[in-house]
Amino acid sequence: MITKYWNEGCTEQITKFEPGHIYRITSATLSDENIIGDEGGNTLYGVEVTVTEAQWKVADIEGEWVEQ
Repeated sequence: MITKYWNEGCTEQITKFEPGHIYRITSATLSDENIIGDEGGNTLYGVEVTVTEAQWKVADIEGEWVEQ
């Protein structure tokens, strides 16, 4: 379970992802304080991740169809 998202450098917590943007997780940190279990024996692992926005641009392409 991801509990927090951070920018690269971990200087700012990310609370909102913008539509139309691509994000990439570059690292993950597991803290012992976030490891919990429930009555059924299931264990959840709390993870804080570092996220960077991928650089991309839209490109128009055309395909050429050939009958076979």
